[in-house]
Amino acid sequence: MIKFSYEEIVQKIKDEKGMSEQVIETKVQEKLDKLSGLLSREGAIHIVANELGVSVFDTNALITIKRLQIGMNLVHLYCKVVRVGEVKSFTKNEKTSKVCNLFVGDQTSFCRVVLWDANLIKLIEEGSIKEESILFIKNGYVKENNGYHEVHLGNKGVIEVNPVGVSIVLAEKKQS
Repeated sequence: MIKFSYEEIVQKIKDEKGMSEQVIETKVQEKLDKLSGLLSREGAIHIVANELGVSVFDTNALITIKRLQIGMNLVHLYCKVVRVGEVKSFTKNEKTSKVCNLFVGDQTSFCRVVLWDANLIKLIEEGSIKEESILFIKNGYVKENNGYHEVHLGNKGVIEVNPVGVSIVLAEKKQS
């Protein structure tokens, strides 16, 4: 399950409904009083958000790498290419396909992006995607590999290369 903090949910309600934090806190307290002890503060904010029609689990939203969670779908993110892997061919069920890995980062962290779609891989083969390229990734899905999060892009994935007006300062790399 994707976990959002109490504060993030309050902010989402404020942004979408234009409500003050005080009004939201009052609604949360009313839920807590009504269900006396049967509900946590976090549970109450989820109920308030739901009653207001605010989707807490909007997976079609822009996200940062640090916030990726296994199982997310329709992930949209901006990132900068740090390294482009080799395009590799493989055969499965008598069909030959290609795969390519990118190592990308944003202001919060780094991750691998795995490209499965021939049209996206063609962007690498043509030289459109290279180190230092800025990418806007749409419709990715998040998987785990050796304890790390990866964004995978299949035939529903979209990549916009070097979108106008976007720059990214990478997070500091951890020294090991």
